[in-house]
Amino acid sequence: MTIGDNTVVELLRKNGYQTGLLHENELIPLLQTLEESETHFSSTTATVWTDSVKGELTESSLREYLSAGEDINGRFTSQRRTPLMGAVLKGHQEIVTILIDNWADVSLRAGDMEVTALWLAISTPRPIPQLELIITQLLRRYQDLNAINTNTGNTLLMQAISIAKDPEMVNKLIKKGADVGIKNYDGKTAKDLAMMQENPGLYSLLFSFRGANERRLRALRARRGQPHAQ
Repeated sequence: MTIGDNTVVELLRKNGYQTGLLHENELIPLLQTLEESETHFSSTTATVWTDSVKGELTESSLREYLSAGEDINGRFTSQRRTPLMGAVLKGHQEIVTILIDNWADVSLRAGDMEVTALWLAISTPRPIPQLELIITQLLRRYQDLNAINTNTGNTLLMQAISIAKDPEMVNKLIKKGADVGIKNYDGKTAKDLAMMQENPGLYSLLFSFRGANERRLRALRARRGQPHAQ
């Protein structure tokens, strides 16, 4: 299964993905979710998952599903995606809002890569007009911006630099408290990754924020009685 396969390309394009922006190691988990979503589409049984992925969920239908005993954070597909993750992957901003307003858990992790809904949104290599709104909605409830991916050691900020390459998104994450000094399993910081991208805008942004970010961290450590990092 490679990005060059015709069936793979067709499935990716059908769901709005730009194949040229995908890395091979991101392909299999993504395809598993998309293929299983297609299987659920053919089912005549409507669930909170199918409605979320199709973009058909409403406040009233969600209440009906929950009253019938369905779990808003239920796990679906072999990747154990939640309805919120399905809506994010399909770019359904209104559904994301409905789920978050009804306290869908944005911190849950799923799949072989153990990723959250926000991680999926930031890692989405496709031009979705509503993507910025989706990320803003997720950030309303997401608490730990500096949590690392258990496979790579990357943070959300690193993912935004490496995949999205979007200075506005990076700026938003830093202002929300993303730490530019964390190192991944390869010993790289967000600033290192920005340099590797050869993106002057990203590098300048990270350099300008680094001093202020480190001062905030020192103040936080002082309040907690922790020693300063050297």
